[in-house]
Amino acid sequence: MSDSSLETRLLQTLAALAWADGNVEERERAFLQGLVTEYGLRQSEADEVLALLDRPVSIDEFERYARAFLESGSDADRSRLLARAEHLVEADGKKDREELRYLSLLRGWMGDARDGRTGEDAGLFGGLGRLLGRATPGVLGSAVKSLFTGSGVEATSSPRDAQVVLFGAILYRVIYADRVVDSAEADRLRALLAERFGFAHGEVDTMLRLIQQRVADDHDRQRLCAEFNRVTGPTERQDLLAALFEIAKADGDVSREEEDEIRLIANYLWIEVQDYVAIRKKVIGR
Repeated sequence: MSDSSLETRLLQTLAALAWADGNVEERERAFLQGLVTEYGLRQSEADEVLALLDRPVSIDEFERYARAFLESGSDADRSRLLARAEHLVEADGKKDREELRYLSLLRGWMGDARDGRTGEDAGLFGGLGRLLGRATPGVLGSAVKSLFTGSGVEATSSPRDAQVVLFGAILYRVIYADRVVDSAEADRLRALLAERFGFAHGEVDTMLRLIQQRVADDHDRQRLCAEFNRVTGPTERQDLLAALFEIAKADGDVSREEEDEIRLIANYLWIEVQDYVAIRKKVIGR
């Protein structure tokens, strides 16, 4: 496990979490497969993660995977894991009691990692009591400080990079609208960053991490759009709307949830109805 990349350890933890209720639902499997694509894992690491979905994973294994990630990652990485874990629990449309218990354990281990306690001196349930006295993040909580302060990854002060982060964070609103990250959507996200902003493969990975960090910190629709409006003009906002439809149709179908989310975003982007209709027709063909 020590030779695995940080992203692989994150996904191993999520794969173990998927077994909390004793089985892995298809929507949970699709969510994890989408993340494997999004993170661009090597084939050997992707196989290692996906193999965990084919056999039951014990709570002890879940702890080992979680601690291996939490003790090697930054505070920003830990918050990113928690945000993805909470999305995974919601992927099948229900929250099982065991899944919620696993999330509570994960939050406790996050506290152990922040305070420098290891698995040996914290114990399997060591973090639970401390949860009562410590504020913890919500669905996409505030444990990560602002993206622009660095928070475990390189800070970005470039106005262009700040715009890209907002662009990507708003795209995530649509990707998660139906609670499933489809691999085609993840592929399209990477392609959009490369095509629209000219990023090379390594640069796409860096920007994705910054975008994920921003989403973990704050995914409020109105606030994201307001910030995007401040740094862009009408053309960039219409380009973003087109990208939202491209992401939504990447898996072959624009769901009701995705279109509802796009319509709300368009309102906050101050896009006129006639422009919305024209862009929608151009991208999805009807």
